[in-house]
Amino acid sequence: AGLVEEELKEGVEKQESYIQDTADFLRKLEQVGRLSDDEWLFTMDIVALYPMVPRRRAEEAMRKNLEEREVKGVPTEDLMELAKLVLDNNEFTFEGEGHIQKEGTAIGSKLGKNYACAYMGEWEKEVNEEAERRLGKKPRFWKRFVDDIIGVWKGTKEEFLKFVEICYQNEERISV
Repeated sequence: AGLVEEELKEGVEKQESYIQDTADFLRKLEQVGRLSDDEWLFTMDIVALYPMVPRRRAEEAMRKNLEEREVKGVPTEDLMELAKLVLDNNEFTFEGEGHIQKEGTAIGSKLGKNYACAYMGEWEKEVNEEAERRLGKKPRFWKRFVDDIIGVWKGTKEEFLKFVEICYQNEERISV
């Protein structure tokens, strides 16, 4: 789990929306400058991201991320197999009964943050492409720390609410 998570790190850190920590966030927030009257500062939080990540789509995002690594010390297919082994064998107990997690990953798993972030990188690309297609625009600023999003929308309140609707519709398992 730790090996796969480490190999995903390079791609996650290259995501346009990536925020490393508070200092990095504050530096990036300076790009926003003063908001005009027709701009909306917004935040979003993905509800229970780790257990809600859709496995098939996360696998596609993970494979893409791993294929784009500059150094492939461990072959992508080997890492995909290791990830599958970890994800398919997450056992937990709930109300005295044993279960195996079928979607997402366990909160606190070593294969968690970068796995979820690889998926979220693809999710946000799709959201912004759909906003461009349907609304003719996307947020002028969009940054993310794992499941916490901050952005700036330029336009009317109605356009912004349509954008939020696009976020909700993009993936049925992901709620903002």
